[in-house]
Amino acid sequence: MVWVARWLGLHWQAPTVFCAVQSRFLNPDPANTYTLENGLVTLCATSNRSAGVTIEIFIPSGALTEPIPGCSSVLEEWLWRGAGALDSRGLEDALDDLGVQRESEVSVDGLLLSFACLPEDLAATLGIAADLVLRPHLETSDFKPVLAQAMAALEGLQDAPDSLLFTALSETYFVSPHGRSPFGTIKGLAKLTSRSVKADFKRRCTPHGSLIAASGQLEGDQFAALIEESFGAWRGEIIPEPAVQTRAGFQQHIQFDSAQTQIGLIYPVPALDAPGYYESRIMLEVLSGSQSNRLFEAVREQRGLAYSVSASTGYGRGYGTLEVYAATAPARASETLEVLREELTRLAAGITNDEFNRAQIGILTSLALFEEAPSARAAAMIRDTRLLGRVRPLEEIRAAIQAVTLETVNAWLHDYSLERPGVVTLGSAALE
Repeated sequence: MVWVARWLGLHWQAPTVFCAVQSRFLNPDPANTYTLENGLVTLCATSNRSAGVTIEIFIPSGALTEPIPGCSSVLEEWLWRGAGALDSRGLEDALDDLGVQRESEVSVDGLLLSFACLPEDLAATLGIAADLVLRPHLETSDFKPVLAQAMAALEGLQDAPDSLLFTALSETYFVSPHGRSPFGTIKGLAKLTSRSVKADFKRRCTPHGSLIAASGQLEGDQFAALIEESFGAWRGEIIPEPAVQTRAGFQQHIQFDSAQTQIGLIYPVPALDAPGYYESRIMLEVLSGSQSNRLFEAVREQRGLAYSVSASTGYGRGYGTLEVYAATAPARASETLEVLREELTRLAAGITNDEFNRAQIGILTSLALFEEAPSARAAAMIRDTRLLGRVRPLEEIRAAIQAVTLETVNAWLHDYSLERPGVVTLGSAALE
Protein backbone atom coordinates (compact mmCIF):
# COMPACT_ATOMS: atom_id res chain seq x y z
CA MET A 1 0.00 0.00 0.00
CA VAL A 2 2.96 2.34 -0.27
CA TRP A 3 2.95 4.96 -2.97
CA VAL A 4 6.28 6.44 -4.03
CA ALA A 5 5.50 8.43 -7.13
CA ARG A 6 4.89 12.13 -6.77
CA TRP A 7 1.88 13.86 -8.37
CA LEU A 8 2.73 14.83 -11.92
CA GLY A 9 1.80 18.17 -13.47
CA LEU A 10 -1.40 18.16 -15.48
CA HIS A 11 -2.14 14.46 -15.25
CA TRP A 12 -4.86 15.16 -12.68
CA GLN A 13 -7.08 18.08 -13.52
CA ALA A 14 -9.42 20.34 -11.63
CA PRO A 15 -13.21 20.05 -11.98
CA THR A 16 -15.46 22.61 -13.64
CA VAL A 17 -18.51 22.40 -11.39
CA PHE A 18 -18.55 22.48 -7.60
CA CYS A 19 -21.44 21.65 -5.30
CA ALA A 20 -22.83 24.31 -3.02
CA VAL A 21 -21.96 23.67 0.63
CA GLN A 22 -23.98 25.19 3.42
CA SER A 23 -22.80 27.94 5.77
CA ARG A 24 -21.98 25.40 8.49
CA PHE A 25 -18.50 25.56 6.89
CA LEU A 26 -16.34 28.56 7.67
CA ASN A 27 -14.53 30.92 5.30
CA PRO A 28 -15.77 29.84 1.87
CA ASP A 29 -13.45 31.17 -0.86
CA PRO A 30 -14.30 31.97 -4.51
CA ALA A 31 -13.21 28.49 -5.62
CA ASN A 32 -15.80 26.85 -3.32
CA THR A 33 -13.37 25.19 -0.95
CA TYR A 34 -14.45 25.21 2.68
CA THR A 35 -12.61 25.12 5.97
CA LEU A 36 -14.13 23.59 9.08
CA GLU A 37 -13.56 25.13 12.50
CA ASN A 38 -10.85 22.55 13.22
CA GLY A 39 -8.83 23.55 10.12
CA LEU A 40 -9.89 20.68 7.84
CA VAL A 41 -10.34 21.81 4.22
CA THR A 42 -13.13 20.16 2.24
CA LEU A 43 -13.69 20.24 -1.52
CA CYS A 44 -16.59 18.89 -3.55
CA ALA A 45 -17.24 18.43 -7.29
CA THR A 46 -20.48 17.18 -8.81
CA SER A 47 -20.55 15.09 -11.98
CA ASN A 48 -23.54 13.52 -13.69
CA ARG A 49 -21.21 11.45 -15.86
CA SER A 50 -20.23 9.19 -12.98
CA ALA A 51 -22.45 6.58 -11.34
CA GLY A 52 -20.38 6.61 -8.15
CA VAL A 53 -18.49 8.82 -5.73
CA THR A 54 -14.73 9.09 -5.22
CA ILE A 55 -13.39 10.34 -1.88
CA GLU A 56 -9.75 11.30 -1.33
CA ILE A 57 -8.45 12.08 2.17
CA PHE A 58 -5.00 13.66 2.35
CA ILE A 59 -3.19 13.95 5.70
CA PRO A 60 0.21 15.75 5.76
CA SER A 61 1.95 12.93 7.64
CA GLY A 62 4.41 11.78 5.00
CA ALA A 63 8.14 11.17 4.99
CA LEU A 64 8.85 14.92 4.84
CA THR A 65 7.96 15.51 8.50
CA GLU A 66 8.36 12.07 10.06
CA PRO A 67 10.61 11.91 13.16
CA ILE A 68 12.12 8.52 12.23
CA PRO A 69 12.49 7.26 8.63
CA GLY A 70 9.80 4.70 7.82
CA CYS A 71 7.35 5.82 10.49
CA SER A 72 4.77 6.92 7.90
CA SER A 73 5.00 3.64 6.01
CA VAL A 74 4.39 1.59 9.15
CA LEU A 75 1.52 3.78 10.29
CA GLU A 76 -0.22 3.60 6.89
CA GLU A 77 -0.42 -0.19 7.12
CA TRP A 78 -1.23 -0.23 10.85
CA LEU A 79 -4.34 1.92 10.39
CA TRP A 80 -6.07 -0.91 8.50
CA ARG A 81 -5.67 -3.37 11.40
CA GLY A 82 -8.89 -2.22 13.04
CA ALA A 83 -10.77 1.03 13.69
CA GLY A 84 -13.85 2.13 15.59
CA ALA A 85 -15.97 -0.87 16.55
CA LEU A 86 -14.38 -3.11 13.90
CA ASP A 87 -11.31 -5.31 14.05
CA SER A 88 -9.11 -5.91 11.01
CA ARG A 89 -11.37 -8.58 9.49
CA GLY A 90 -14.54 -6.70 10.40
CA LEU A 91 -13.17 -3.58 8.70
CA GLU A 92 -12.47 -5.46 5.49
CA ASP A 93 -15.86 -7.18 5.58
CA ALA A 94 -17.74 -3.93 6.18
CA LEU A 95 -16.10 -2.26 3.18
CA ASP A 96 -16.59 -5.36 1.01
CA ASP A 97 -20.27 -5.55 1.95
CA LEU A 98 -20.65 -1.98 0.69
CA GLY A 99 -18.67 -2.74 -2.46
CA VAL A 100 -16.18 0.01 -1.61
CA GLN A 101 -12.96 0.11 -3.60
CA ARG A 102 -10.19 1.47 -1.40
CA GLU A 103 -6.48 1.95 -1.16
CA SER A 104 -3.96 3.94 0.82
CA GLU A 105 -0.70 5.48 -0.28
CA VAL A 106 2.12 7.23 1.52
CA SER A 107 4.39 9.73 -0.19
CA VAL A 108 6.94 12.34 0.79
CA ASP A 109 4.12 14.83 1.34
CA GLY A 110 1.55 12.79 3.18
CA LEU A 111 -0.85 9.89 3.57
CA LEU A 112 -3.66 9.49 1.04
CA LEU A 113 -6.74 7.36 1.71
CA SER A 114 -8.94 6.71 -1.34
CA PHE A 115 -12.48 5.31 -1.46
CA ALA A 116 -14.93 4.75 -4.32
CA CYS A 117 -18.53 3.90 -3.50
CA LEU A 118 -22.12 4.21 -4.68
CA PRO A 119 -23.92 7.45 -3.78
CA GLU A 120 -26.30 5.65 -1.42
CA ASP A 121 -23.32 4.29 0.55
CA LEU A 122 -21.59 7.65 1.00
CA ALA A 123 -22.62 8.06 4.65
CA ALA A 124 -21.47 4.58 5.66
CA THR A 125 -18.20 4.93 3.75
CA LEU A 126 -17.40 8.30 5.33
CA GLY A 127 -18.16 6.83 8.74
CA ILE A 128 -15.62 4.05 8.25
CA ALA A 129 -13.09 6.52 6.83
CA ALA A 130 -13.51 8.72 9.91
CA ASP A 131 -12.89 5.70 12.15
CA LEU A 132 -9.63 4.99 10.29
CA VAL A 133 -8.43 8.57 10.71
CA LEU A 134 -9.76 9.42 14.17
CA ARG A 135 -10.17 6.06 15.92
CA PRO A 136 -7.70 3.44 14.69
CA HIS A 137 -7.01 0.64 17.15
CA LEU A 138 -3.21 0.57 16.69
CA GLU A 139 -3.02 -2.58 18.82
CA THR A 140 0.46 -3.41 20.08
CA SER A 141 -0.06 -7.07 19.11
CA ASP A 142 -0.33 -6.00 15.45
CA PHE A 143 2.81 -3.87 15.43
CA LYS A 144 5.43 -6.56 14.77
CA PRO A 145 3.62 -7.99 11.70
CA VAL A 146 3.15 -4.47 10.33
CA LEU A 147 6.82 -3.63 10.92
CA ALA A 148 7.84 -6.88 9.22
CA GLN A 149 5.76 -5.91 6.18
CA ALA A 150 7.50 -2.53 6.01
CA MET A 151 10.89 -4.23 6.23
CA ALA A 152 9.93 -6.64 3.44
CA ALA A 153 8.74 -3.79 1.23
CA LEU A 154 12.02 -1.93 1.73
CA GLU A 155 14.08 -5.04 1.04
CA GLY A 156 11.96 -5.67 -2.06
CA LEU A 157 13.43 -2.55 -3.62
CA GLN A 158 16.61 -4.55 -4.17
CA ASP A 159 14.71 -6.36 -6.93
CA ALA A 160 13.68 -3.05 -8.55
CA PRO A 161 16.84 -1.23 -9.69
CA ASP A 162 14.85 1.60 -11.30
CA SER A 163 13.18 2.33 -7.94
CA LEU A 164 16.57 2.28 -6.22
CA LEU A 165 17.86 4.71 -8.82
CA PHE A 166 15.03 7.24 -8.41
CA THR A 167 15.26 6.99 -4.63
CA ALA A 168 18.96 7.81 -4.74
CA LEU A 169 18.36 10.57 -7.28
CA SER A 170 15.86 12.34 -5.01
CA GLU A 171 17.85 11.79 -1.83
CA THR A 172 20.95 13.29 -3.43
CA TYR A 173 19.23 16.17 -5.20
CA PHE A 174 17.36 17.42 -2.14
CA VAL A 175 19.45 18.71 0.75
CA SER A 176 16.20 19.11 2.71
CA PRO A 177 14.01 16.11 3.69
CA HIS A 178 11.97 16.46 0.47
CA GLY A 179 14.04 13.65 -1.06
CA ARG A 180 13.26 11.06 1.60
CA SER A 181 11.91 7.68 0.55
CA PRO A 182 8.46 6.82 1.95
CA PHE A 183 9.81 3.30 2.50
CA GLY A 184 12.16 4.65 5.15
CA THR A 185 15.53 3.07 5.94
CA ILE A 186 16.62 -0.16 7.60
CA LYS A 187 18.13 1.79 10.51
CA GLY A 188 15.00 3.91 10.87
CA LEU A 189 12.60 0.97 10.85
CA ALA A 190 14.77 -0.84 13.41
CA LYS A 191 14.34 2.10 15.80
CA LEU A 192 10.55 2.15 15.65
CA THR A 193 8.40 0.91 18.51
CA SER A 194 4.66 0.72 18.87
CA ARG A 195 4.83 3.55 21.39
CA SER A 196 6.86 5.86 19.13
CA VAL A 197 4.57 5.28 16.13
CA LYS A 198 1.44 5.86 18.24
CA ALA A 199 2.94 9.11 19.52
CA ASP A 200 3.74 10.16 15.97
CA PHE A 201 0.17 9.39 14.88
CA LYS A 202 -1.23 11.53 17.67
CA ARG A 203 1.07 14.45 16.77
CA ARG A 204 0.98 14.41 12.97
CA CYS A 205 -2.49 13.07 12.15
CA THR A 206 -4.01 16.53 12.36
CA PRO A 207 -6.85 18.35 10.56
CA HIS A 208 -4.54 21.32 9.92
CA GLY A 209 -3.20 20.83 6.42
CA SER A 210 -5.51 17.86 5.80
CA LEU A 211 -7.85 17.85 2.82
CA ILE A 212 -10.97 15.88 1.90
CA ALA A 213 -12.05 15.95 -1.74
CA ALA A 214 -15.07 14.22 -3.23
CA SER A 215 -16.25 13.94 -6.82
CA GLY A 216 -19.16 12.22 -8.53
CA GLN A 217 -22.87 11.84 -7.80
CA LEU A 218 -22.99 14.16 -4.78
CA GLU A 219 -25.68 16.23 -3.14
CA GLY A 220 -24.13 19.29 -1.55
CA ASP A 221 -26.19 19.62 1.62
CA GLN A 222 -25.88 15.93 2.43
CA PHE A 223 -22.13 15.94 1.89
CA ALA A 224 -21.65 19.01 4.08
CA ALA A 225 -23.61 17.46 6.92
CA LEU A 226 -21.76 14.14 6.66
CA ILE A 227 -18.33 15.77 6.74
CA GLU A 228 -19.18 17.86 9.75
CA GLU A 229 -20.70 14.88 11.53
CA SER A 230 -17.82 12.53 10.76
CA PHE A 231 -14.78 14.82 11.07
CA GLY A 232 -15.94 17.90 13.01
CA ALA A 233 -14.53 16.60 16.31
CA TRP A 234 -11.03 16.04 14.85
CA ARG A 235 -8.38 18.08 16.65
CA GLY A 236 -4.64 18.60 16.28
CA GLU A 237 -1.82 21.09 15.93
CA ILE A 238 -0.20 22.60 12.83
CA ILE A 239 2.87 20.63 11.68
CA PRO A 240 5.50 22.95 10.13
CA GLU A 241 7.27 21.85 6.96
CA PRO A 242 10.98 22.47 6.29
CA ALA A 243 12.10 24.80 3.50
CA VAL A 244 13.16 23.27 0.19
CA GLN A 245 16.91 23.02 -0.42
CA THR A 246 18.50 21.40 -3.47
CA ARG A 247 21.89 20.85 -5.07
CA ALA A 248 22.94 20.72 -8.73
CA GLY A 249 25.82 19.39 -10.81
CA PHE A 250 26.49 16.21 -8.82
CA GLN A 251 27.34 12.76 -10.19
CA GLN A 252 27.05 9.57 -8.15
CA HIS A 253 27.34 5.86 -8.93
CA ILE A 254 25.67 3.02 -7.01
CA GLN A 255 27.31 -0.37 -7.30
CA PHE A 256 24.68 -2.97 -8.23
CA ASP A 257 25.05 -6.40 -9.80
CA SER A 258 22.91 -6.10 -12.91
CA ALA A 259 23.00 -6.79 -16.64
CA GLN A 260 21.90 -3.20 -17.25
CA THR A 261 23.07 0.22 -16.17
CA GLN A 262 20.31 2.55 -14.94
CA ILE A 263 20.83 6.27 -15.61
CA GLY A 264 18.93 9.12 -13.99
CA LEU A 265 19.24 12.88 -14.47
CA ILE A 266 17.42 15.52 -12.45
CA TYR A 267 16.88 19.22 -13.15
CA PRO A 268 14.84 21.95 -11.47
CA VAL A 269 11.74 23.19 -13.33
CA PRO A 270 9.22 25.90 -12.42
CA ALA A 271 6.82 25.06 -9.61
CA LEU A 272 3.10 24.75 -10.27
CA ASP A 273 2.53 28.42 -9.42
CA ALA A 274 5.72 29.84 -11.00
CA PRO A 275 6.23 31.66 -14.31
CA GLY A 276 7.29 29.23 -17.02
CA TYR A 277 5.27 26.31 -15.68
CA TYR A 278 3.17 25.84 -18.82
CA GLU A 279 6.20 26.32 -21.07
CA SER A 280 7.94 23.57 -19.12
CA ARG A 281 4.92 21.31 -19.72
CA ILE A 282 5.39 21.79 -23.47
CA MET A 283 9.09 20.97 -23.03
CA LEU A 284 8.25 17.71 -21.24
CA GLU A 285 5.81 16.71 -23.98
CA VAL A 286 8.45 17.33 -26.65
CA LEU A 287 11.00 15.29 -24.70
CA SER A 288 8.84 12.32 -23.77
CA GLY A 289 5.22 12.78 -24.80
CA SER A 290 4.27 11.24 -28.15
CA GLN A 291 5.87 8.20 -29.77
CA SER A 292 8.00 10.54 -31.89
CA ASN A 293 9.45 12.41 -28.92
CA ARG A 294 13.06 13.58 -28.90
CA LEU A 295 14.42 11.15 -26.32
CA PHE A 296 12.87 8.13 -28.02
CA GLU A 297 14.18 9.18 -31.41
CA ALA A 298 17.70 10.16 -30.32
CA VAL A 299 18.41 7.39 -27.81
CA ARG A 300 16.46 4.38 -29.05
CA GLU A 301 15.52 4.78 -32.72
CA GLN A 302 18.61 6.49 -34.15
CA ARG A 303 21.32 4.89 -32.01
CA GLY A 304 19.73 1.85 -30.38
CA LEU A 305 21.29 2.79 -27.05
CA ALA A 306 18.43 1.90 -24.74
CA TYR A 307 15.14 0.05 -24.85
CA SER A 308 13.63 2.21 -22.11
CA VAL A 309 14.01 6.00 -22.06
CA SER A 310 11.65 8.60 -20.64
CA ALA A 311 11.23 11.91 -18.83
CA SER A 312 8.76 12.97 -16.14
CA THR A 313 8.09 15.90 -13.84
CA GLY A 314 7.32 16.02 -10.13
CA TYR A 315 5.93 18.89 -8.09
CA GLY A 316 5.84 19.88 -4.46
CA ARG A 317 5.14 23.03 -2.53
CA GLY A 318 7.48 25.63 -4.04
CA TYR A 319 9.46 23.36 -6.36
CA GLY A 320 9.36 21.23 -9.50
CA THR A 321 11.74 18.64 -10.91
CA LEU A 322 12.41 17.12 -14.33
CA GLU A 323 13.72 13.56 -14.15
CA VAL A 324 15.18 11.76 -17.18
CA TYR A 325 15.68 7.99 -17.18
CA ALA A 326 17.32 5.38 -19.39
CA ALA A 327 18.31 1.74 -18.95
CA THR A 328 21.12 0.48 -21.19
CA ALA A 329 23.94 -2.04 -21.56
CA PRO A 330 26.99 -1.24 -19.37
CA ALA A 331 29.25 -0.94 -22.41
CA ARG A 332 27.04 1.81 -23.85
CA ALA A 333 26.18 3.63 -20.64
CA SER A 334 28.68 6.47 -21.07
CA GLU A 335 27.47 7.11 -24.62
CA THR A 336 23.84 7.01 -23.47
CA LEU A 337 24.48 9.56 -20.74
CA GLU A 338 26.26 11.81 -23.23
CA VAL A 339 23.36 11.66 -25.68
CA LEU A 340 20.82 12.36 -22.93
CA ARG A 341 22.72 15.46 -21.85
CA GLU A 342 23.12 16.60 -25.43
CA GLU A 343 19.38 16.33 -26.06
CA LEU A 344 18.57 18.34 -22.95
CA THR A 345 21.13 21.00 -23.80
CA ARG A 346 19.87 21.16 -27.42
CA LEU A 347 16.51 22.41 -26.17
CA ALA A 348 18.06 25.86 -25.68
CA ALA A 349 18.07 26.24 -29.48
CA GLY A 350 14.28 25.90 -29.46
CA ILE A 351 11.68 23.46 -30.76
CA THR A 352 9.99 23.32 -34.15
CA ASN A 353 6.47 24.40 -35.00
CA ASP A 354 5.46 20.77 -35.59
CA GLU A 355 6.85 19.73 -32.20
CA PHE A 356 5.01 22.58 -30.52
CA ASN A 357 1.68 21.75 -32.17
CA ARG A 358 1.93 18.04 -31.28
CA ALA A 359 2.86 18.87 -27.69
CA GLN A 360 0.04 21.36 -27.19
CA ILE A 361 -2.56 19.03 -28.71
CA GLY A 362 -1.24 16.13 -26.61
CA ILE A 363 -1.62 18.06 -23.37
CA LEU A 364 -5.11 19.28 -24.27
CA THR A 365 -6.15 15.73 -25.20
CA SER A 366 -4.90 14.37 -21.89
CA LEU A 367 -6.75 17.16 -20.13
CA ALA A 368 -10.03 16.23 -21.83
CA LEU A 369 -9.59 12.53 -21.09
CA PHE A 370 -8.77 12.96 -17.41
CA GLU A 371 -11.69 15.35 -16.98
CA GLU A 372 -14.02 12.36 -17.17
CA ALA A 373 -12.61 10.45 -14.18
CA PRO A 374 -13.94 11.34 -10.68
CA SER A 375 -10.74 10.02 -9.09
CA ALA A 376 -8.68 12.39 -11.25
CA ARG A 377 -10.89 15.32 -10.26
CA ALA A 378 -10.63 14.58 -6.57
CA ALA A 379 -6.84 14.18 -6.81
CA ALA A 380 -6.55 17.42 -8.79
CA MET A 381 -8.49 19.34 -6.16
CA ILE A 382 -6.19 18.08 -3.41
CA ARG A 383 -3.04 18.81 -5.42
CA ASP A 384 -4.12 22.32 -6.41
CA THR A 385 -5.28 23.24 -2.91
CA ARG A 386 -2.09 21.96 -1.32
CA LEU A 387 0.32 23.51 -3.83
CA LEU A 388 -1.60 26.60 -4.94
CA GLY A 389 -4.01 27.30 -2.10
CA ARG A 390 -6.97 27.11 -4.51
CA VAL A 391 -8.57 24.86 -7.12
CA ARG A 392 -8.01 25.82 -10.74
CA PRO A 393 -11.11 25.56 -12.93
CA LEU A 394 -10.58 23.35 -15.92
CA GLU A 395 -11.19 26.25 -18.28
CA GLU A 396 -8.39 28.22 -16.63
CA ILE A 397 -5.92 25.41 -17.26
CA ARG A 398 -7.09 24.94 -20.84
CA ALA A 399 -6.82 28.69 -21.52
CA ALA A 400 -3.33 28.83 -20.03
CA ILE A 401 -2.15 25.98 -22.27
CA GLN A 402 -3.69 27.59 -25.34
CA ALA A 403 -2.09 30.94 -24.45
CA VAL A 404 1.39 29.43 -24.75
CA THR A 405 2.94 30.04 -28.17
CA LEU A 406 5.95 28.69 -30.00
CA GLU A 407 7.65 32.04 -29.43
CA THR A 408 7.07 32.06 -25.67
CA VAL A 409 8.25 28.46 -25.34
CA ASN A 410 11.44 29.08 -27.32
CA ALA A 411 12.16 32.28 -25.42
CA TRP A 412 11.77 30.39 -22.14
CA LEU A 413 13.97 27.50 -23.34
CA HIS A 414 16.66 29.99 -24.42
CA ASP A 415 16.82 31.44 -20.90
CA TYR A 416 16.32 28.17 -19.01
CA SER A 417 19.57 26.37 -18.19
CA LEU A 418 19.83 22.60 -18.60
CA GLU A 419 23.62 22.55 -18.29
CA ARG A 420 24.15 21.16 -14.77
CA PRO A 421 21.99 18.13 -14.02
CA GLY A 422 22.31 15.91 -11.04
CA VAL A 423 23.30 12.45 -12.30
CA VAL A 424 22.98 9.06 -10.61
CA THR A 425 23.94 5.79 -12.28
CA LEU A 426 23.33 2.30 -10.96
CA GLY A 427 25.02 -0.81 -12.26
CA SER A 428 28.03 -3.11 -12.19
CA ALA A 429 30.58 -0.47 -13.19
CA ALA A 430 30.91 3.28 -12.75
CA LEU A 431 30.89 5.49 -15.83
CA GLU A 432 34.11 7.17 -16.88
